Order: sequence, then C-alpha cells, then structure tokens
Amino acid sequence: MKISETTSFPFPVLAPWSDDIEGATISAEIKFREEKETSQVTLHCAASIDQPEIADLIHKGLATFGCYVRCVDTGVRRLQPMSFPSGLHEFAPGALLGYVYIRPMVWTVSKVSSYKPTGLHPEYVGSFDIGPGAILALDYEQVIEVSR
Repeated sequence: MKISETTSFPFPVLAPWSDDIEGATISAEIKFREEKETSQVTLHCAASIDQPEIADLIHKGLATFGCYVRCVDTGVRRLQPMSFPSGLHEFAPGALLGYVYIRPMVWTVSKVSSYKPTGLHPEYVGSFDIGPGAILALDYEQVIEVSR
C-alpha cells in the first residue's frame, strides 16, 4: 500500500492536508516502548477524530482505527487495527528494527451506504456507497527509530 499526502481518492477523506471534509480534524499521538533485551516493540496510539459520521462508523463497528506500519529493514507492512480512541499493540520480538513508518488512519470494515459526512466540500455531490477496506481518514505519517 502506498499512501502519501498526494494520494487521490474517489470519495472524501478526512486529512490535515485536505479540504475534502471541512471543519473537522484527525490527530494521533504515537509513543513506543522498546525492550532492549528482546527487541520487542509496543506501540501506543491515542487519536482524536471530531468528525461525527466517521466517529459513529467506528463506534458502530463499520470502520476501524489503526495504523499502517511499515518497516523497511524487516519487511513488515501491515494495517494494524487499534482500539479507539487509545490503543496499543505488541509486535513480535525483532519484527521492527531501524526506521519504522507509522500512518494513523480509519478504514471501513464492511460496506457503508449513503456516506455523506458533515462538512463535505461542495465539489462532492450526493452520497457515496463505499466498500470494505476504503480509507476514510488519514493523519500524517510519523517515524520512530528502533535500536538494533
């Protein structure tokens, strides 16, 4: 999966760099703990989403919050679901080494019909039927460095 601040989507996506959905924000704070002896990393993420439809989809189980985790040194590339608004995940020892890129996001886990978020930019007309796996919100990618 290749996602950046320039990726285009056929439906509105909440992101700090986009005006697809106005008057709403997503932000996430990422912290990690590293056990030096075992090379095990625990990732903690606290998120805030003040867009009511997206938050409602998460609470109803139609969408989930998590992070796309990418580690070049070990080859890990995964969407890691996390509890919302705060969650953690323990990675296997040695799974993450060197620079690790983490992008908080929200994606659908089942079909969402007639999606029309509050604050929708006028260029979007009508509502959207979105399938599972569609990205609804993105935050800036963050980088951590795990010791070797």
